[in-house]
Amino acid sequence: MLLARFLWVGACLVSCSNASPNPITYTYVGTVDGSNAVVGLAVTGSNANLFFCGTGATLSTQTHWIPGTVTFGETFNFTDGTATATGTASTTQASGTFTPTPSAQPLSWSANIVVTGTIAGVYDEQNAEGNAALVVLQPTSEATPVGQGGYLPAAVTSAVLQVTPYMPLVLTQQGIEVNVPIGGSSATWFLPAATGN
Repeated sequence: MLLARFLWVGACLVSCSNASPNPITYTYVGTVDGSNAVVGLAVTGSNANLFFCGTGATLSTQTHWIPGTVTFGETFNFTDGTATATGTASTTQASGTFTPTPSAQPLSWSANIVVTGTIAGVYDEQNAEGNAALVVLQPTSEATPVGQGGYLPAAVTSAVLQVTPYMPLVLTQQGIEVNVPIGGSSATWFLPAATGN
């Protein structure tokens, strides 16, 4: 997963210099069948970031940040060296399979484009401390948003930890406010909307 985080950052460094001035980001959120994991996909141009986030017993095995490229209507294959994901995406939905480890059975996942008027989406922040991401599910503007996130500390030996969003979930100009466990303590971060870059 550490490799995946570096690939995620690297994808931004490479693609941002070639990006159009105002590329559109398509953001999808959904669930993984047979699991408590959620999934978020951000596609900007052809660059994409796919985030799976487990919780509880699946936090360490099913939380993966996986960058890649997506062409609408064509099959994509992503890997972070441990997990693999396949899928297809249109402008309204995305779906595929997710295999958390080489010995695991593939799980089906599906996600819909976020609904206007909601705060559903994928939110991500990377800095010297590590990488934190949050998937927010909110199918309609009347529904209560629900968030699930993970944090990968910068230290190579550190395990994935759970990100806890402050309730009620609110999207501010800085992003969504979450509690991130750092070094036996905790810190407040604001996670902005993720892009594929």
